[in-house]
Amino acid sequence: MTSFGYNMSMETPNLTLPTIDWTSPHNRFDLAVKQPARNFPDDVLRFLMGRDDIEFLEHLQTDFPTVEVRYMDTLIKVRIGGEPTLIHCEYQLDDSSPVPMVQRNVGYLGRCFEIHGLPIYSHVIYMRPTAGLKDPGGYRQNVPGYRFILEYKVIRLGELEGESLMGAPQAGLMPFAPLMKPPVGMDSVEWLRRCVQTTQELQLEAPTKGNVLVTMGFLGNVLHSPATLNAIMPRALMQESTYYHYLTKEIRQESLEQGVQQGLQQGLQQGREEGERKGTLNALLRLLEARFEPEAAHTLKPFLETIEDSARLERLVPTAAQAPNLQTFLKHLAE
Repeated sequence: MTSFGYNMSMETPNLTLPTIDWTSPHNRFDLAVKQPARNFPDDVLRFLMGRDDIEFLEHLQTDFPTVEVRYMDTLIKVRIGGEPTLIHCEYQLDDSSPVPMVQRNVGYLGRCFEIHGLPIYSHVIYMRPTAGLKDPGGYRQNVPGYRFILEYKVIRLGELEGESLMGAPQAGLMPFAPLMKPPVGMDSVEWLRRCVQTTQELQLEAPTKGNVLVTMGFLGNVLHSPATLNAIMPRALMQESTYYHYLTKEIRQESLEQGVQQGLQQGLQQGREEGERKGTLNALLRLLEARFEPEAAHTLKPFLETIEDSARLERLVPTAAQAPNLQTFLKHLAE
């Protein structure tokens, strides 16, 4: 994971814009895909239900404790025709495994009805073009006297006409647009450019617009390479996004943890191969580079190489790992 030249204080961001690593872990993709329903529920509800007479009431808790906790993706309480109703949606990047989607959904909806006792409109949205092709959209048990029928709507984004969103674009649906079918004669990269341009033209506050674009970027990783996304996504506008700040902070923390671990592992390996002192020194330098900035290790290297006492170098390793900032480490070094 890339380490970014980025000031973690949201009040004083660094002018250097980091490049997002769009190839994110599943938990970060999971967070991104739920943003539209959380921030623009009316847009998503109209898309799912194909009707406008839906009154949004609230987002409901999506975790269902049993022997182990199970999580739905989104569960929204609405009012349709004056009657309280639940609208549920699962977002699938690929086919569900090892438990098939239909089996998972039977469990989700059974627990959901047990807890809320309300009518449920359930949907499964597949992101990747090859996903969900065999999803039956329901389950039927045709045992006389014990019939059990459960149905849900299967939506494969790659089969929907993306052009249908362009006439009156809705912020809650734009992150999904690049995954839909482009107009005839337009390739997927040009379609992504058009989706980005249309989103930039939405009448939204800059932070909200930035949130939509960051979400679009993470979902766009389903079809496009990180290089393509970084070339097209408007980084300056995305930096206005609160969601962007959260993600880049999380990514930097992951980078820090990986850098510390890599530095210690590589340093210890070199210590075995080249001697205790040199291995400790390399571990310390890599740790400084990961925790602070590469320039810190480069500047301090000539001085640290003059330390002949291996025990002193060893004491500096935990000091570097625990120091809250470079200044604190330098104070210990001077002492």
